[in-house]
Amino acid sequence: MKYRMITLGAMALAMCVANTSAFAAEKTFDGKVTQVSGQTLELTDLEGKELTLTIQDDTEITLDGKTCGMDDLKPGMKVRITTQQGDEEVASMIEAIKSNATFANTHDGKLVSMSGNTFVMTDENGKKHSHTLITNAKVTCDGKPCKMGSLKAGMKIRVTTRKNNQKAVIQIEALDQNAEFV
Repeated sequence: MKYRMITLGAMALAMCVANTSAFAAEKTFDGKVTQVSGQTLELTDLEGKELTLTIQDDTEITLDGKTCGMDDLKPGMKVRITTQQGDEEVASMIEAIKSNATFANTHDGKLVSMSGNTFVMTDENGKKHSHTLITNAKVTCDGKPCKMGSLKAGMKIRVTTRKNNQKAVIQIEALDQNAEFV
């Protein structure tokens, strides 16, 4: 009887471990289109790594903030990709830029204050905005990964929010030494 219980417990644990990838968070990253072919998008990310993503029928695709199709994506276009939750090789959202200088959900300003995962920033016009950093948000300072606690009030920052929630921040790029965002 003991052996059956141990075996059943081990099998249950193995099933839980095998299914943890299904609960992995979605990821968002920027890159440039290199090729579009059928339901496949090839691109290079900001570090120069080549990636191939699957595009499904329900993948949301926009160009300069307007809904478009795969045939509107061209090599050389800047794109922001959000992968499907649990599968980093499937795009759930593609935001492409042709004539806009920045993505619609990117905001520049200065850090005012922080408390936990919530922070206040001022925009380019001096208006204050409060945001919350999501769990797996990417934070960089001068182009290098850092922790939110490393940022200081007065730093120039660029925040990227979720398209459908301008308060939920998925990325912060902070500048301490560099004069401009890269």
